[in-house]
Amino acid sequence: MKIFDKATIENLSLSVDEEVVQNSLSIFSLIIEKSISDLAKSNALITPNFELQTINEFYTGAILPNSRIDLLLILKNPQLEINTSKLLENKMKSFWTRLKYAWKNRKKKKKKQKYIQKTKSIKAVDKSTYNISHFSLDLLNKIANNIEKDCIVTLNNGILEIAGQGLAFSCRIFPVFDRGGTYNFYLTNKNKFFNIDLQNRDSYLEELLENYGDRFTELCRVFSSLYYNFSSTRANSLFIESLIANLPKDAFSGASLYQSFVFAVNYLTNKKQSELFAITDVNKRLSSEKLCGVSSLEISSFMKNLQKYL
Repeated sequence: MKIFDKATIENLSLSVDEEVVQNSLSIFSLIIEKSISDLAKSNALITPNFELQTINEFYTGAILPNSRIDLLLILKNPQLEINTSKLLENKMKSFWTRLKYAWKNRKKKKKKQKYIQKTKSIKAVDKSTYNISHFSLDLLNKIANNIEKDCIVTLNNGILEIAGQGLAFSCRIFPVFDRGGTYNFYLTNKNKFFNIDLQNRDSYLEELLENYGDRFTELCRVFSSLYYNFSSTRANSLFIESLIANLPKDAFSGASLYQSFVFAVNYLTNKKQSELFAITDVNKRLSSEKLCGVSSLEISSFMKNLQKYL
């Protein structure tokens, strides 16, 4: 069934009103600034020395009505980072402690549940042990005090998310430590740092936007929209940017967006996956780059759907 006609593609490329975008960014910026300021009043370890950086389509302007704002909360707090690093140093010690406890209490399920509850109720007060997990939980509580009643804030694996019917977009906040151009994000469930390096991607995007301007962002919007319609999940913006970055310059020279789109689909669906690079690192295959968050199977599925409906 061929449903990707010119009108459909052009409608999928329409941008969100700039005033709505800027208003949303301002709202979340103020909420975070106020919440950290409130937290600093009761915790001398916390300072208002931070930066906010958009990292998904809000960086390029390829924003859709169903987009979500992803923000890096860049913390410049050496002591907090050192305290968090201690968690990694004690990883094996903690593992063996949990293992011995689980073995000792393998037949005492009720007592084990009580122990877990008791552990969760412990509140850190020692500034030498106050780490990023404590900070994120405290920040969650402060944000909850600074948002409207119809909004909620959640914390999952170190990521804070603010959502609500009164908001044009939801927002995810990634507290990270600045590593001189790259950023360390602490994965709570794995007790490890995950390095976020967007330097190559940002410089590549500057070149693409300078050379192709609106045609680049329009194609990003179209492919993101189609991915959402195929899978009912938001596309990872780095994945979409990578696909468009893999296109030759001829893809952007079409007389119309539709011509560029048809060229892009034909080119990408006939290209081997092994030849698709990640925008974050051109030496990495797209499917192997964790930041892009897509498997070979997901890429294949997307390409098949593109072919099916073109």
